[in-house]
Amino acid sequence: MTMKTTILALVPLALLFACSESTHTNSSSITDDNGSYAEDSFNSSSSISERLDIEYLDTIAAGDTLNFYMEMADWDTVKVKRDTTKEDSKDSSYVKKVCHDDVVCVDSANSTVSLFLGNFPKGTRVSVLAATSGMEGDTIRVRSEKGEKAKTLHPVWNESKKDSLYSDYMLPGSGADMLQNQFVLFSDDFYYLDLKAKFDTTAHLRVKVDVDTAYYNYTGDSSQVDIDLRDTVRGIFVIGSAPKNIEIAFNVETGFSVNLSVQGEGINKYELTDKDGKTYSPAADSLDTLLVTNDSSQWTLKLTPSNVVSFLSGPFATFEAATRFRRLNQGEYLAKPDSIVYPGDTLTIVRPANDSTKYYLRQDHYVWLADLKKGDSLIVYHEMEGYCKYGECKGTPRAYYALLNADGDSVGTINSLEHSFKAKSDGPVYLRYLQLNSKALTDSNLTLRTFIQRPGSLDSLKFYNEEKENTYTSMRVKAGDTVKLADFAFQTVPYKTSYNVKWYVPCEDLTTLGTASYIIQQENCKSEQEISSFYLIAQPDAADKDARLIAQSMADPLMRDTLTVNVR
Repeated sequence: MTMKTTILALVPLALLFACSESTHTNSSSITDDNGSYAEDSFNSSSSISERLDIEYLDTIAAGDTLNFYMEMADWDTVKVKRDTTKEDSKDSSYVKKVCHDDVVCVDSANSTVSLFLGNFPKGTRVSVLAATSGMEGDTIRVRSEKGEKAKTLHPVWNESKKDSLYSDYMLPGSGADMLQNQFVLFSDDFYYLDLKAKFDTTAHLRVKVDVDTAYYNYTGDSSQVDIDLRDTVRGIFVIGSAPKNIEIAFNVETGFSVNLSVQGEGINKYELTDKDGKTYSPAADSLDTLLVTNDSSQWTLKLTPSNVVSFLSGPFATFEAATRFRRLNQGEYLAKPDSIVYPGDTLTIVRPANDSTKYYLRQDHYVWLADLKKGDSLIVYHEMEGYCKYGECKGTPRAYYALLNADGDSVGTINSLEHSFKAKSDGPVYLRYLQLNSKALTDSNLTLRTFIQRPGSLDSLKFYNEEKENTYTSMRVKAGDTVKLADFAFQTVPYKTSYNVKWYVPCEDLTTLGTASYIIQQENCKSEQEISSFYLIAQPDAADKDARLIAQSMADPLMRDTLTVNVR
């Protein structure tokens, strides 16, 4: 026998039966892909006295997939005999709705079924996945208790216009094919899901709701937004309702770099301004930059929204600004520079690359070069490997070089043609290197080399015999002997300096002390031949001849010593 449920028409709440495809829970362990938590509890409309008395069928818990079965009610008249204990009592009757057990009982006058979602703050994103059967003209809306209808984030197909339009409703799928859309909430309130349709005798709704509470940090209600140094700010607002400009402020402390990335839709311009008022405004519709300062500094990112609603992108403008900070390594800022140990030695720094360094966006190198007196001279060389240089890759800008004083002020510069600097005052001198937008080559590690010379810094340079602990000016070799340049040692005054040297042989001595390749080049030799090989050979036919071997200090190019090589 088929069981029937009788529902009095005078009762304000309808009966609902919902089958859950997963275990029903309202706990905060339900998260979305971004780690946002669903509301810990969903308040019943009847449990809060100051709220409006709104009729709804049931509560949808975020993350659950629910099935609602509906049936068009049969109407019946029930006759009631008079109460014989009361004198004025008469026979009466009332109308009743009759439905099967375990269904939502609807009638021809009821075209909307409401489900309670919860109490959500502004900026919440509600994702609805739904499908229906047994109904026509069905639409799904998300509305606040005060009646405000949330707009969809994605366009909805409009059959009459044969096009997809942005609206305040979504269309569910049909049967087993569920369709999805998202709604954004612009006020703190209690929210409901409304299914409006023309119901057949039996109908079915399958629905899943995911809630990202406060997914959007900014909803257009102010012109100022603060962001921390490991944070993401998502913004959404209705075009035309937001301030003319939106400013996102953040601070960068000394010793940190900040990667700032911004992208959006419906934003006309991005402007990044430092504390001195210098502004960087990219031509592209996004911004990805690395910020490094010599001292604590405040930066402001100004967004200028569009004021024209686009048919393609809809009524909203959106942006996402993300900051990621990294503690700088030595040599990446002026307060903690790398240091030259000795002039004439090459300082080589290798920085391993990873996701946070982003050397393809920015490379900074600060090197203490020397403490100089007014009039002292420096010769400075710097090179980078592992990333594109100007002229090697399309779009790579020139590197910036500056010589700085202790306050970080520029006191000079170097370039590919000019490497010399003369101090105009006493004090330390630093090299600053900056390269922007240089993509990685095969080796993504960043290698930086710095080399300096200090003309006039040495009082003497002498060939030195470490065993006998004395200097010498001549040596004897046999014809055919190999003279290895790495075997020589030197004594310098001052003592603490680099012993690296460059080697030269006078042109006329190459036939006595040289190699076949240098002898062939003798025709083009002028005065002296710089020696790049690791050895020289006392020529077999050079017996009883002398040759001069010249060592020039790499620390002080003005200082030389000459060794007479006797071939005997």
